[in-house]
Amino acid sequence: MKSPYAPIQMITRLSHEEINIGHQIMGRIIQILLTLHACFYLNFYILNNLLGKRIQDKDVIIGLTGITLLTIMATSALSFLRKWNYRVFYITHVAFATAFLPLMYFHVSHIRPFIWEAVAIYTFHILLRLFNARTHTGTVSLIPGTNLIQVTVPLISSTSKWKPGQHVYLSLPTWRGSGKYGLHRLRTNPFTVASLPRHDGQLVLVARALKGNTQRLATLARSAAASDATADDKVETMPLILEGPYGASSRLPDFSLFDRVLLIAGGVGATFIVPVWRHIHSNEDYLSKAGDVRFVWAVRRLAETSWVFPPGRPDDNKHLEGVDIFVTGPHVAESAAGANAVSEARESIEMAQRDKLLKEDDDKSLTARGITVRYSRPNLREVVDEAFRGHAEKVAVLVCGPKGMGDGVRKEVGRWVRKGKDVYWHAEIFEL
Repeated sequence: MKSPYAPIQMITRLSHEEINIGHQIMGRIIQILLTLHACFYLNFYILNNLLGKRIQDKDVIIGLTGITLLTIMATSALSFLRKWNYRVFYITHVAFATAFLPLMYFHVSHIRPFIWEAVAIYTFHILLRLFNARTHTGTVSLIPGTNLIQVTVPLISSTSKWKPGQHVYLSLPTWRGSGKYGLHRLRTNPFTVASLPRHDGQLVLVARALKGNTQRLATLARSAAASDATADDKVETMPLILEGPYGASSRLPDFSLFDRVLLIAGGVGATFIVPVWRHIHSNEDYLSKAGDVRFVWAVRRLAETSWVFPPGRPDDNKHLEGVDIFVTGPHVAESAAGANAVSEARESIEMAQRDKLLKEDDDKSLTARGITVRYSRPNLREVVDEAFRGHAEKVAVLVCGPKGMGDGVRKEVGRWVRKGKDVYWHAEIFEL
């Protein structure tokens, strides 16, 4: 259950993404037991020469159909298939899990009380999610020089329920602007709230345009910008369905209890890290010494930082000396060698040209404000070691980015845990 009102979440004080590992383990147990159940019965029929007769009976046909659906559902949940096409995994998972219940209901009669229990829980879950969803009017725009989209949703009611680093599920209530309501629940995506709603009075969502909803949002933003050639940042206003807030970040610790805080982000993982970073610095009592908070951000191109540090706009945050930006895009080698050409490998010509034009001005704008910009990949060991050196006994480490980055930071932090350091660890990962 994704709802914060789910009984298990209320009892354990864990968010749905933290409980998801239990969901995965239970799913594997169910898959193994029902596969053994089917194999043992088929073996029994074969040994007693009953297979030809029983394979034509309704209960066996339904049972084999059910185990087939369950196997396909489990196969689609394999990590490499989820990465290949998350939408296929999600639709298969929801559709087949739902179809499995009526099949089992008609498979054998003695299972029916348990089916009704599952239906009741399933219905309760849907009602809770509907209760937690609201339709808002928001604007969408493209971030120049990137393939990022920015969604801004003004909040007109209380913002007290929003915590730094929480996420929402966003869906569009219509199919391709047709005005007809569709199955928007099957086209929903998690977006981390990249703003501080209590401070800003609005939700800001930033995502990379890939497939599905994000690509559709990018298309709508492009069409709005194309309608006025003089306004690249023209926005498209549209209704958006937001469900949330969700996330384990609602129970982040009191950072004033730590000697140092290390925040590491990769790409759009900064949508989680930036609100936490801003929240820490919004309270001067959290950390007393300069340098106690370090924010390390790895991006493909410098333009991807403009939604946090827009050029030409004064910052309301005075703690930029602890910010290190590492630009890891294909132009890193050329920049280090002093070359003027920008590699176009795996990048569109338009992206490369815009990035080349913006890089120099953006670099000067950031460094003039105290932000360190490096054209290389961050050395995670050096970054982690620097946070733990000296008299830092209690250190909080939060990371949000690609799995490889999270695993690398975990490995380096583990060395210091084994040395006796007191560490708070949080890795933000979205799964099912």
